[in-house]
Amino acid sequence: MAKFTTELATRILQMIEHDMYTVAEICRAVGINRKTFYEWKNTKPEFCDAIEEAIERRNEALVMLARMSLKKKLEGYTITEEKYYYEPAKGNPQEMVLKKKVVKKKEVAPDHRAIKMVLERDGRKQVEESPVENKLIEIGVVDDETKVMLEDFLGEKAVSTYRVVSRGKSPLDSQAPPTAPKGGLEQSHY
Repeated sequence: MAKFTTELATRILQMIEHDMYTVAEICRAVGINRKTFYEWKNTKPEFCDAIEEAIERRNEALVMLARMSLKKKLEGYTITEEKYYYEPAKGNPQEMVLKKKVVKKKEVAPDHRAIKMVLERDGRKQVEESPVENKLIEIGVVDDETKVMLEDFLGEKAVSTYRVVSRGKSPLDSQAPPTAPKGGLEQSHY
């Protein structure tokens, strides 16, 4: 059996905390047997506690990442794509010189399924907290197209629980710009 050292334990704990490695992968990476890992875990309470804390920190980081990703899906975001075009230099054909750089920005609209999931969860939470009180939730969307799509996703709940309000005109209507912030969802409770 390999000898337990604090350096080896620290490396194991870092692998647990920073990624989703399996026990077998961790053991291979540090050069110990799985049986040795479990024996250390069972016989060294401080090592076992440290493993549990590392798992907890990893899970907290994953939840934070999931919330940030959900926020992006709810708000929408911008993707920037850069392309570089090169051509051979006039004096030296082996040397490549930047001819032009093209930057494209693409707006990604809010994800209607993510919005629906959050609203349904919020609706269930409100019912659990105060089943007697009926609250109508107003959802402000950027344009009429988004309003129609969201109402379709919400179905009959849209009438009894939610009111979807377009803050602007149709995206095809160029006469009046939308008044809500870009990609913006607004929510107010009555």
